[in-house]
Amino acid sequence: MKPAWFVVLAAFCAACATPARGSYFEASGPEYLLTIDQDQMMLTLTQTGDRIIFPAVEPRYPRWNGEIHETRNASFRLSVQIRDDRPCQSSHRAIYPITVELRLGNRELHGCGRRIAARR
Repeated sequence: MKPAWFVVLAAFCAACATPARGSYFEASGPEYLLTIDQDQMMLTLTQTGDRIIFPAVEPRYPRWNGEIHETRNASFRLSVQIRDDRPCQSSHRAIYPITVELRLGNRELHGCGRRIAARR
């Protein structure tokens, strides 16, 4: 059986190699994978494999360098903070330029992200 970090790393690397059509941002953490595109935000919980789809929203731009996306669907509320001002070290010790902080309902999830393309 492969360790959990390997499964997350493999999924994130596969996503990096073949970005979803229209995606402009991807993030991953020990418990999730997130893809943001023009129409939707797709959150995959790696422990269960559940995919949760949220409508895309226009981000807010806080004083710190980054974006905040707040959205909801029929079951969940999601807040995503994309922080360009903090580098992130992933569980496999790679350094990414962006720290991502998610709040899914009452759960806080942390991880690293990267921009794939400019937001349209």
